[in-house]
Formats: sequence, structure tokens, C-alpha cells
Amino acid sequence: MMNEPNMGGQNPEDWVRRPSLLAASGMYLFAQMGMVILSLLLNLAAYAFPPLAQPMMWMAVSTLLIELLLMGAPSLQYARSHPGVERAYRFNRLGLARGVLIVLMAGVAVVLANNAGTLWIALLQGLGLTVYGSTTPSAANLTELVFQLIFVGALPGICEELMFRGVMLPAFERRGRMYGVVVSAALFALMHGSVSGLPVHFGLGMLMGLMAVRLDSLYAPMVFHIGYNSLAVMLDYALGGSDGSGAAMVNVVGALGAEGMAALVLQTAMSGALMYVLWRMTVSLCPPESPRPQTPDRTRMGWQALLVLLVALLTAGLNYGLDLAHMAGLY
Repeated sequence: MMNEPNMGGQNPEDWVRRPSLLAASGMYLFAQMGMVILSLLLNLAAYAFPPLAQPMMWMAVSTLLIELLLMGAPSLQYARSHPGVERAYRFNRLGLARGVLIVLMAGVAVVLANNAGTLWIALLQGLGLTVYGSTTPSAANLTELVFQLIFVGALPGICEELMFRGVMLPAFERRGRMYGVVVSAALFALMHGSVSGLPVHFGLGMLMGLMAVRLDSLYAPMVFHIGYNSLAVMLDYALGGSDGSGAAMVNVVGALGAEGMAALVLQTAMSGALMYVLWRMTVSLCPPESPRPQTPDRTRMGWQALLVLLVALLTAGLNYGLDLAHMAGLY
């Protein structure tokens, strides 16, 4: 664990026992590289065991390995092997009232993300890029719906929050609270490797980071993440979903027209306003923030942590470069 910074006279508990920047960067690199390696191994395994290539089986196995092996287990093991660091994870009680409001926020967020995501797709299409649909088909029956609620709804909501709001946020938070929120949100967005989903993933990461620090509980973003994913899965099932062909999406502006686009902008603004109201209601149930001074650590990141993080970011950049090249029709 790295040496703790000079406290500058503030409460030492503001900084001590956070995950080290080297450990956080190492976990991120492990997850990024692990996803690439697992994808290759699963493709090879599908040749020897054809049922693995079935969409639902592939989704279940790949999600289980990625979420548990690459994100959840390393985060818990680090806390277990570094006594006291679990305090930085914010395993604090959430409360029923705040939990209910967070679930309501998740429902509004599904609408907000869908609207904002559609506007972003329209922009990408306006730049001459082709946006493709999902290659994973939606649930066709109740059994597949339950599978998706477990492997798309619950599992990522737990494991990804352990890694990004449990490890990444407090590690970078030593440089300032908002610094930790922004960096963990950016790393969360980059992990998804999707140009078309980048703004939505970053926005959701910011919101979940703010939930963790303001409500002082990792369970807040967990509940939100699980609720958001699960509601999105159920809405997708109710609307008939995707066939998983990965075909090019229709032109948004051409399909909606000027009036439809104006309505979409209005709906986005309204859902954003409702989200803000629910957030203020949730915060009102929290104790007021203490006005203690904070002196962020301004020392340079160690070269080992910086090197590891740069390699991880280069891996993420490669994924985005390939996705952008595909959208541009280069392959």
C-alpha cells in the first residue's frame, strides 16, 4: 500500500486506508486485458462446445467470468488482504426511504439515458458514422428474461460498483472528492468500449459516484445500477427487443423528423429535471455535509501506477478505435 500523503492538519481519516493508486490501476488493467483474453478463450471454447455459442449461454458465461473474476473478486480480495481498507469502500447502511427514491431515480434514468443516447446517435449519424444495434438478442421468453435479470441486471450492478465506486473512486479521491468521482466515471465509461454509449455511460458513472460520496454508502450506486439495468432489460422485453443481428440502425433524424426531434429534446429536458428533483429529495434525507477543509494530495502519481494506468487506457483506446473504425466503414 502506498505511503499516505501529508494530511495538512485535516482529519487523518479523510485519507488513510484508501486503496493505493497502483492497486486501483492494476485492477483496471487486469479487467481490461482480461476481457480481451476471455473473449478469445471463449471463442475458442465455442468451437469445442457449440452450445456455448448460443446467445443466452454466451451472455451468461461471459458475464459471469468478467464480472466475478475480473471485477468483483479482485475488489473484495484487496479489501480482505488490507485490513481497514473496506472502510473506504463505504459499506454503510443506506436506509429504506433513500433506497426507494434511488429505485425511482433508476426508472427515470432509463428514460433519460434512452433519450440522451438517441440524440447522441443522431449526432454520430450526422457526422457520417453508421451506428449498429446490439449483437445480443433480447429475452424471448420468461426464462430468458430471468437469466438476463440475473446476469445483466444484478451481477454487473454488484461487481462493477465494487470495482469502480468501491476501489477506483476512493483511490483517486485522495486528490479531491470530485476528482475521484470524475476519474472513476471516466474509467467506468471507457471500460464499456462503445462510442455510441460513451456519454450515457459517463453520465451514469458520474451520478453513481455522486451517490456514493454524498450518501456515504456503496449500496446507493449498487441499488441504482441493479435497478437501472433490470428496468432496461424488462422494458426491452416488453417492447419486443432486438434480434441480435447487429444491423445498422435507422437514421434517427429521418425517422423522427423535425417535430419528433424537438419532442425528444423536450422529453430529455423533462426527464433530467425530474431526476434532479428526485436527487434533491434523496439528499434531503441525508445529514448535512460537514464543512471540513480538504487538502487534496498533489504529489505526482508513482511511475509504476502511471505506467500501469496508461497501458490500461491504451487498451481501452484500442477498443474504441476499432469501434470507431467499424462505424466509419473501414472494415
